[in-house]
Amino acid sequence: MVQHTSPLRLRFGFTAFVGLLTIVLLTAPAPTASGSPYGINAHIPRAEVLDEIAEAGIGWIRIDFVWALVELGRGEFDWSRYDRLIEDAEVRGLRVFATLQGTPQWATSGTLFNGVPDDPRDWQDFCYRAASRYRGRIHAWGLWNEPNLGRFWEGSRDEYVDEILIPGADGIRAADPDAKIVAADLAHLSSGNWDDWLGQVIRDAGALIDVVAHHVYPGGSGYWEVTENLDEDPEWPWDPPSVREVLSDNGWFDRPFWLTETGLESDDHGEASQANFYTGLLTDWYGPARSRGWVARLFFYHIMDDPRFPTITFGILEAPPSMARKPAWQAYDQFIQENAVDDAELIAAQVPEFLQPGDEESIRLEFRNTGTNTWIADETVWLDVRLHPVLGELTGGIIDPGGSVPPGQTLTAEYRLAVDPAWTPTTRFEAPFFARLVGPDGWHFGDAAYQKISLHRSPPPTIDRHPENQEVVPSGSATFSVSARSETWIAYRWRHNSVPLVDDHRLSGANTPELRVAEVGPDLLGDFDCVVTNSAGSVASQPASLQRMRSARRPGRRHTAAQKLTEEWLLHRYGLGAGTSREDHGDRSRPHPDRRRSP
Repeated sequence: MVQHTSPLRLRFGFTAFVGLLTIVLLTAPAPTASGSPYGINAHIPRAEVLDEIAEAGIGWIRIDFVWALVELGRGEFDWSRYDRLIEDAEVRGLRVFATLQGTPQWATSGTLFNGVPDDPRDWQDFCYRAASRYRGRIHAWGLWNEPNLGRFWEGSRDEYVDEILIPGADGIRAADPDAKIVAADLAHLSSGNWDDWLGQVIRDAGALIDVVAHHVYPGGSGYWEVTENLDEDPEWPWDPPSVREVLSDNGWFDRPFWLTETGLESDDHGEASQANFYTGLLTDWYGPARSRGWVARLFFYHIMDDPRFPTITFGILEAPPSMARKPAWQAYDQFIQENAVDDAELIAAQVPEFLQPGDEESIRLEFRNTGTNTWIADETVWLDVRLHPVLGELTGGIIDPGGSVPPGQTLTAEYRLAVDPAWTPTTRFEAPFFARLVGPDGWHFGDAAYQKISLHRSPPPTIDRHPENQEVVPSGSATFSVSARSETWIAYRWRHNSVPLVDDHRLSGANTPELRVAEVGPDLLGDFDCVVTNSAGSVASQPASLQRMRSARRPGRRHTAAQKLTEEWLLHRYGLGAGTSREDHGDRSRPHPDRRRSP
């Protein structure tokens, strides 16, 4: 096994240390549905639709996870549709990317679905509850769909970042640290100022997200138009930038990027053209002779036509009841079956959160081979590990995998990090750690490990006693407590479902080691934890749940309006809601002038 360290040109502008694992690529059988870069949009699909997705070998589905369809009143939840959907996806080996969106009317003074929440804490609470309920089962969470279009988001760009993206990411991270946080799924329209939006999202919230996602449709029928908008430099000064240019300018290009919507309508362009679009775009990005490969996952739009919207034909299946497979379904299936692919899932990342001068800590990474190529040592695939030099010396590398890492097996890397004992910081310093696999063509692929490491001359707080679970009767009270110690000053902040609390008529002690909760109703049920902070940083206690006593539980109220809300959501999602038209909002069913470059 060859291992060495060498400097690279870095996104962060500092010296990196790189452990190399080189690998021979052997063609293996087609990927299982549980691991591939191939995805498709499916809204809220039924089981028979998921069967067609799995049959084609498509590994990922993107679904609409609509707040208004789950929390019909504050604290009143109906998770049944998503419970069934996630179970159906699991048994078929499908990975789920769920886009959270859709404001309930009770939560906004604006419009149902696209109104700005009156209180962003309601949104953060919902994001936390969703990620907690489906922890380890929904693998990636998006935070709104196309917020740069008015029909999906009534607020400003700042409101999206401050009231949707940041609180939503905080809620998801607290509930499921292993889930990917994806943003911002922007529409690639100059009328939507996509480049300004994308730049601000990365600058203001890049440290909170794992994946940048974007939507690009062709202006006509050519797959090359999508590739051009993603990857090619503008030809004329008045042309808009490529996605790659915006990512590079904002320091994101080496980190994961997903194309989460693109497609072509079969009625407008013909079924043969739709199939050619699929084959051409897949070949550009995942074919054997590709010259580019930085789109880690690609989600086409859409799996199936809907008989309620007969003029919208992005589906690769015809509308029910026939659900006949179009040539595009066959093209997608054939490409997946015939082409090898590199993909990797990060299954473990042991990286220290806090360091002091003189510390020696271990770093351990495990990647599962979820592609179709077998990795064999000493050839062409390597692990790119990046570390700020002020953190100290990094030694170690790939553990010999015994000759090869076939699909389904894991690759392990172990490093030793020694911090200079003479280093004497006067304030807390944060430095990023980044690691990702690189393929034989030089492109990163699969998941990445990313974490900020905090350095300080004193240690972080130590929590000696964590809060305990509580059960209460309706309108009852509960008390949570935590015990912690610190070498420096110490501060406490209690949270409910990741939302920071303040004292009011029902809560007291929000900034002390003991929190008292009174008049408990549905809105206060859930998880409570305490964030303990000192000069070195913050540590969160283990969460404690507050639930009703079993004898006092009330049966869930049946919401007769749920089906009506679902219909309204689909109308809204397709751009056919009240007061809107497809022409007003960048019709998906015909070329939009903003999607074309100036001649």
